[in-house]
Amino acid sequence: MAIVKMSHFNALVFNEDLDQILHSLQRFSNVSFTDQSKLEDNVFDSYISSYDFESSEHLLEHIKIALKTLKDSKPKRGDMIKNLSSQTMTYDALQEHVENSDLNHLLDMYSKSYASIQTEIGNFKLSIPWEEASLSIEELESYHSYNLMIGTVDPINKEQFESELKKLHKPYVMRNGNEDRVSYVIIPQLRDCSDVAILFDKYDFEKRSDISMNIESEVQEFISIHEHYLDKRSDLASQEAYSDHYQKELEMHYEVIMNAILLEETKEFFTQSESMTYMSGWIQTEDVEKLESLIVSDEAVYLEIEDADKDSRDVPIVLKNNKIISVFEPITSMYALPTYNELDPTPILAPFYALFFGMMLADLGYGIIMFVVMSVALRIINFKPGMEKMIRLLKYLGVTTALWGFIYGSFFGGIIPMKAIIDISTDFNFVLVLAIILGLFHLFLGLGVKGYIFFRDGKKRYIIYDVLFWYMTLSGLVIIISQMFSPILEPYTKIGQILAIVGMIGIVLTNGR
Repeated sequence: MAIVKMSHFNALVFNEDLDQILHSLQRFSNVSFTDQSKLEDNVFDSYISSYDFESSEHLLEHIKIALKTLKDSKPKRGDMIKNLSSQTMTYDALQEHVENSDLNHLLDMYSKSYASIQTEIGNFKLSIPWEEASLSIEELESYHSYNLMIGTVDPINKEQFESELKKLHKPYVMRNGNEDRVSYVIIPQLRDCSDVAILFDKYDFEKRSDISMNIESEVQEFISIHEHYLDKRSDLASQEAYSDHYQKELEMHYEVIMNAILLEETKEFFTQSESMTYMSGWIQTEDVEKLESLIVSDEAVYLEIEDADKDSRDVPIVLKNNKIISVFEPITSMYALPTYNELDPTPILAPFYALFFGMMLADLGYGIIMFVVMSVALRIINFKPGMEKMIRLLKYLGVTTALWGFIYGSFFGGIIPMKAIIDISTDFNFVLVLAIILGLFHLFLGLGVKGYIFFRDGKKRYIIYDVLFWYMTLSGLVIIISQMFSPILEPYTKIGQILAIVGMIGIVLTNGR
C-alpha cells in the first residue's frame, strides 16, 4: 500500500528495431516516455514521422459509421448488457487476429449492405435518406411504395418547395429539372402523407402518373432501391449472431488502428540520427528486467537505468493498494496525487471517506439498495477498470450508509419506522460533538503522517515547526472551546490557553521559512 517505486531510463536503439521494441513495450504498458524532441543536439534530430495520419483517421471514421449503422440495425432488447460487456484480448492475440482479417472486405460488405452509391436514374437525380443519416428499421418500414407521389412543379416554386419538403422526415425524392416543369417522384413516410398533400396545394403541384410521364422503369428502379436496402437491413438484423461477429471484427480493427496512431505519436517524443533512436522515460522498478530483455538485443545497443530521484516532481505517480483500498484511489486523484517523496494517502483517506459518507447519507434502506444493485452489476457486467472501481466504491459506501442508517434509525427516510441507537432529533449535541471529535482525529492523524515523513527524511526540527506547534494550537483551542458544551475540561483552561498561545507564536515565527 504505497507509491510504486519508479526507475528512469535512457536508451539508444537501432532505427530498424524501433517498431518491434515499441510493440513489445505495449504488452505491459508501464512505460512513460519523456519528450526529447525539443532538446538541442548536434547528433540527434527530432523524429519526423512518415505515417499517414490522415488516411488512418479517415479509415477510423469509416469504421465508426459502419458500427453506428450496425448498431441501429440490431434489435434493441438487451443492448445495455451487450454494449457494456466487452471481450478482453491480449495485444498479441488482437494483432494476430486482425492480420488474418480483411478490413477492406468488411467495409465493402458495409458499403454494399448499407450505403447507396447510386445518385442517378436516367435523367433523374436521387435524394435518399440514408446518404445523410442512418435510419432504424422501423423508420425504413414506414416508407411504402403505395404512398408514391408523382407530379410536376413550376420551376419558380422549385427551391421553396424542396426546402419545405426537406423539413419533413427525410422523404425519398427523385427529381428531373430538364423540362419546363420540374418532375418529382416522392416516397414520404406514412405519417407525412397529409403534410406532403398540403405542400402540393401550396405550390400547385400537378399530380401525374408514371405511365403518363413515361417513366415506369425509372420509378420501378427507384422503389427497388428502397426495398433492396430494407431487405439487407432486415436480413442482418435477423441474423444477430452474424451481426455481433461483424461488429466485433470492426471494433478489433478500430483498436489496432488506434494503437498504430498512438505508436507513431509516441515516436514524436524521440530523437534520431541516421541509424539510431534516442528515447528516455520512466518505468516501474519491478519491470526493469523486462525492459532490459526487450531492448538489449545487441551489444551495440545502449541502455542506462537508475532509480528515480525521490525529490523529482517529474516522476509519474502510480498507486498500488489492495483490492478494497484501491477503489478509493480515484478520490485521491480527484484532489491531487502525492509527489514521489510523499506517502500514498489513500489507505488513510479510505476509512474516513467511507465513514463520513455514511454519516451524511445515513439510511439503512438506501444503503442496502446501493450494496445489492452494485453487487449485481459487478457480477453481470464486464466494466472497464476505471468504471469497475467506481461501482465497487459505491458498493462499499452502501455498507457504511446502511450502518449509520441503522444507528440513526432511518429506513427510507422514516417510511419504515425503526428504533434509533442515536436519535439525531433529540441527541443533536452528541452528534455534533461526535462529528467534531472524528474531524479532529482525522486532522491530528494527517499531521502525524506529515511528522513521519519529516522523520523519515531526517528533518527532525521540521516536526517541531510544522507538527508540534499545530498540535499545541489545536489542543489548546479544543480545551477552551469544549467548555461551551461541557465543563469537564474547565480545570485545564490555563493549560489550554498557554498551549494555544505558544503554538500560534511558534507557527507565526517558523512558517514561510
